[in-house]
Amino acid sequence: MISGNTYEEVYEILSYMDKMTVMKIPKDILNHIKEQRNTEFKTRINKDDIFNQQNVSKEAIDILCWIDFNYWMNSSQKNEIEKWNYRKKQNHYNYNDMFKKIDNLHNSLTEKKSLVIKKEHWYNKILNLITKLKNNIN
Repeated sequence: MISGNTYEEVYEILSYMDKMTVMKIPKDILNHIKEQRNTEFKTRINKDDIFNQQNVSKEAIDILCWIDFNYWMNSSQKNEIEKWNYRKKQNHYNYNDMFKKIDNLHNSLTEKKSLVIKKEHWYNKILNLITKLKNNIN
C-alpha cells in the first residue's frame, strides 16, 4: 500500500513540472494523488536535484516511472523499454542454461546415489550364505 508521504512526494515533484506535462495525466489519477497525500509531511526534495535517492523515496520514483511510461512516453520509447525488459527476461530465463543446470543436478544425484551402499536384509544374507554353501558342496 502506498503511504500518504509517498503521495506527498509525488505531488511536490509534479508541482515542479511543466503544467502541459502534468496535464497529460488523467484527472482521476491526479485527484487520487491529491486526496491521498499527507499534507503534514515535510519532504526533503531539492528542486534542483529532484530524483536524488537520498531525498525521494523509491516508491515515489516508482510511481513517477509508471506515470512516465503510461502517459508521457511515446510509442517508440515504450517499445525500447519493452525490448529491454524482454532481453532481460530472456537472459534471466535462459533455457539452455536451465537444462544444463538440470543435467548437472541429475549427474550429481546419480553420483551420490552410486555412493550409497545398499543395505542387505538379514534374511537375504542367510539365504545367500546357504546358496553359496550348497554350491560349494555340489
